[in-house]
Amino acid sequence: MKPEQAFWNNDLRPLFQSVRGLFYERVELRTGQAGFPDLVYCYKNQRVGAIELKARMKEYWDLSTWTQEQRAWAQRFTTPNFPVLLLIKGAAGVAAFKAVDVIQEKRVEDGDPRTLMRCSKVSGPWLVQLVCTF
Repeated sequence: MKPEQAFWNNDLRPLFQSVRGLFYERVELRTGQAGFPDLVYCYKNQRVGAIELKARMKEYWDLSTWTQEQRAWAQRFTTPNFPVLLLIKGAAGVAAFKAVDVIQEKRVEDGDPRTLMRCSKVSGPWLVQLVCTF
């Protein structure tokens, strides 16, 4: 299993399923819509957005597999009412970024001020805070 798929299956999917009021759809398009994020969500019919997942076990937040199409999609569709978040699992844990804040980066160092949230292991409350705050 690829690291991103394991991140989803083992860490994130059980949390998304357990949070009351959090609706999501994991998206794997084969229709030619290049760059569409991995996940769209709606929390209590108030907060909607998209999340791009990455999992690279490095000592920094590795964005090298974030394609130009994914970056372009995030830049085009991010609005104040529809955030596109980047959720990365690495050797240091899990970090979240607004995609547009790191759109030009190939890597982000741990402790970078653009990090929205960081944890050693994701939890339901952490996930709710992420989708409600940003």
